[in-house]
Amino acid sequence: MKITDFMHYDTIKNMIQENASLLTSCNNLIIDVRINKGGSDIAYFELLPYLFEGDVIDLKQFQTDTMLTNCTDRNVELRTQFLQKLLSSIDDEATKEQVQSYMRALKENKGKGFVELNLDDDDHQVLTTKSGPEHIILLADVY
Repeated sequence: MKITDFMHYDTIKNMIQENASLLTSCNNLIIDVRINKGGSDIAYFELLPYLFEGDVIDLKQFQTDTMLTNCTDRNVELRTQFLQKLLSSIDDEATKEQVQSYMRALKENKGKGFVELNLDDDDHQVLTTKSGPEHIILLADVY
């Protein structure tokens, strides 16, 4: 599976849904994200349930570091512009609400410099797993 960017949530969601039977039936999966142009974390959430064992994935268990966001006036304006464009490519209402929540947090902290944004939303921190490949290889050129 080659993923060149994580810019368009619905495109990736559709690709995963269209290939759900392959994801649940294959033993081996190679995910190639080399020369990836970046994007949003939200875009790959649809793939995660196929990659983990157990009943659920608690995303909070992976949050061991503090992430600071530079909320200068210019950064907030640029990020908000990007997120507004991203919203137009998202059909899922829950995902739209996550993006809008992030935009509200940016606006609340505009001009404050580096801050830790409080985006805790327990409803979106736990994903139900699905049957997936036994062996997964991730090809990446940035680490």
